[in-house]
Order: sequence, then C-alpha cells, then structure tokens
Amino acid sequence: MRAKTVLCLLLLSFISSAYASGNSHEENDTYSRSSNSPDLRNVSGSELNADSAARMACPIGSCPPEKSRYGAVYARKSLQGETRFDSGQGEMMLNLGLLVDKGGSAGPVIYGKLPLYVGVMQTAGGGTAWAMNANSIRNAIPGGRNSFGGMPGSGVPGKPGALGNVSTIGFENDLTNWDKDSAQSGAFIALYYGHFQGSFSSSAYFNLDAVMAGATYGAHYGMYWQKSSVKDITWMDASGSDTGMEFVGKHASSVFEDNSSGNVSLLLKGRKSMASIIDAGSANSSFNPTGSFRQATIEDKSTSPSFLEISGLHSSAAIKDSTETLSDNFFMAIKANHKVCLNGRSVCIYYSETEKMVVGTDPEGRRIWHIDDAGNAVFAGSVTPHGKP
Repeated sequence: MRAKTVLCLLLLSFISSAYASGNSHEENDTYSRSSNSPDLRNVSGSELNADSAARMACPIGSCPPEKSRYGAVYARKSLQGETRFDSGQGEMMLNLGLLVDKGGSAGPVIYGKLPLYVGVMQTAGGGTAWAMNANSIRNAIPGGRNSFGGMPGSGVPGKPGALGNVSTIGFENDLTNWDKDSAQSGAFIALYYGHFQGSFSSSAYFNLDAVMAGATYGAHYGMYWQKSSVKDITWMDASGSDTGMEFVGKHASSVFEDNSSGNVSLLLKGRKSMASIIDAGSANSSFNPTGSFRQATIEDKSTSPSFLEISGLHSSAAIKDSTETLSDNFFMAIKANHKVCLNGRSVCIYYSETEKMVVGTDPEGRRIWHIDDAGNAVFAGSVTPHGKP
C-alpha cells in the first residue's frame, strides 16, 4: 500500500513539472524572475493569497522600488495572474456574481444586495486613503526599475503604435433595464450615484487631471455623450450653487461651440433679478453675429418698456453704422405711426399712414409741421429763406 502511495506521488510530481514547463514563456532582461519567484500562471490561489500582515507587494502599474523614498508597499492578500490564451478567448482574473432573487430592503445600501462592498475608515494619524483604485497601462513592457521579485511591476513604455487598434477601457459600468421607464415605475435607477455626508464640505465630486509628456493632453474629450444616450436633459443642475458653471483657462477656439440642429441654441427661462445675460468681460465686441440669418439678426418679441437702452460712456457713438452695402440702401426701416424722438421725447417725427405724410411734433405732442408724399410742406411757425442756421 505504501509503495502505491509513493508511486502516485511521483506520478503527480512528474505531471505537475511537465505542466509548468509547458506553460512557461521566454524571459528577457527587462522582465526576469528571481530564482525563488514562481511563474504567475502556475501559482495556486493558496500561495498567492497567504494571509500575511507583512507581505511585500508589487502592484501592476504602480510598483515602488524595494528601497523607495516611502518604503515598500505591503498587502494582506496579493493576487496577480497572467493571460493564457490568444485573441478570441475572454479571460478574467476574478469573477463575482450575485443572483438577487429574494426581497431587499428600502433602507441603507448595506442592507441591499451587493456582490462587492469596499469600505475604508480613517482615524487620527491615519494616512491617505482610497476606497478603490484602478490603474490601466496601455502598451507597456513588464519589469523596469519599479519592479522586483519577478513581478510585472510598473513596466516601461513600449514602442508607440505596437498595440494597433486594440481598445483600452479604464473602468466600465453597465446597467440593463428590462423593467419600466423610471418615470413610470417611480424607482431610482442610476448608472452612477455619488453621496456626501458629514459635517464639512469636501473638495469635489469629480476631479480629473493629467500628467503627460511635453504638450500632449490627456484626452480629446472631457466627457463624450454618445448618440441616443440621453433623452430629456444632458446636464441637470438643481444644486442651488452660487455659480452653475465657471470656465477658466485658455481656450484656443471657444468656450462654447454649438454645432447641433434644433429649434434654438440657447433658451433662457426663470426669473432673474438683474439680467438674463451680463457680459463683464473684455473683448473687441460683446456680441458678434457672423452667420446667415433668414429673417433678422435680433428679433424682439418681448413686452419690455424699451427694446434697447444705451448708457455708459461711448467715445465714438452710441450706434455706429459701418456697413459697406445695404439692400436698397436702407439703414433703418420704421413702421408707420411709430415715432422717432430726440432728447427723450421732446421732438418726434413719424409717418402717418392715413394722411400719407411725415409729421413732426413738439414736446407737448402737438403737430408743428408735416410734409406729404407730394412734397408739400406745412409749418406752424415761420420759415426763413436764405438765413443763417
């Protein structure tokens, strides 16, 4: 019996050695394993998950040297692996799944159903903390200065363009709704949900930055909403903050650029205490239409007491006509019976549609002269010929 047991152990050892030999890959100077470092593809979960409070870790993509300024990084549990198959075969390092088929609670999220919960707590004297950190490196060569123990480590940059059109996604979160529209069901359904609590304000809900080489930028788009991704409102601000949006920095083209199609580019509603739009900037002009408009550059259908009120100090003119060509050479076309007044409403002129004449009035609104369509003129006062104005 003992002989059979020994024989079985020898056979298992031979099979294991052959499996390890068949799954090893060629090592290079940049990514070399130490003599006591195992091939990651052949290490059992129990070896990689040994519960140790002092296990030195070398995280992929962010591995500090063993003698770094802040010392080594330690992990209670460390799990690293390596892909086995070529393209066309999906692979996962860890798969967590939860079938929710029993009633949940409407209370705090911890009483709900979660396949994964990550919690972190800081106390006085504690260091910087992240509840979760994901790091994706595109086109890297494993190893490099920030690596030890035969681990891939932080890696070094590969040859630009080596990956071709293979995609890289830092984080993906999918939500499938096969139930009802949230407006009909009354349920709260969100792909992402952020929540602050406590006694003091924090810095920001989202803070994005980039550390790039030279003048390269981190991305082409800050946020990109694909077609049909949103129905009602792309951005909904119900915060009540002092300022809804503030833009700083230097923008070579424009702060806003509207290339969409629809009814209007900007629709202003709500009650404002001062004005719908205030321009307190510095530029050659505040409003500069250069497009092609079928009806009017400015169309006023409001009920305000005045369409245009001009104040302030203007060194040249309140209204200046610098047009080169005008259709039929009209600068201004005023409807009949509408008055044009000088010095407030002291002296006014208008065209009487019924009488077919231009009429002038005094500060009391009395008619003091008129000229009809035939050129006949009538003045309430005297006319002095050949006089000196």
